[in-house]
Amino acid sequence: SGKFNPTKAVREITRAIENGEITPMDPLQIIQTVIGSCLIYFISEPIFQTLFVEAPGFKREQFIMERKKAVYQIISFGLIPRGEN
Repeated sequence: SGKFNPTKAVREITRAIENGEITPMDPLQIIQTVIGSCLIYFISEPIFQTLFVEAPGFKREQFIMERKKAVYQIISFGLIPRGEN
């Protein structure tokens, strides 16, 4: 099913940490960061529109698609182990 399973998410994050695939940190912090990063645009959209939407050529749908990629890249980069524990 497409429902989020928090127990499974914590288990998968913990496994990835134990296997050295991602930087060790609290799985709940990772989940909170992902959720917050995804929601922030929609929560702050009225402010964002006031600041940027009137800019020539702004396309909301395109921006949202780009945001999905940016969130993935930012979070992925932050989880890559760099040997600086």
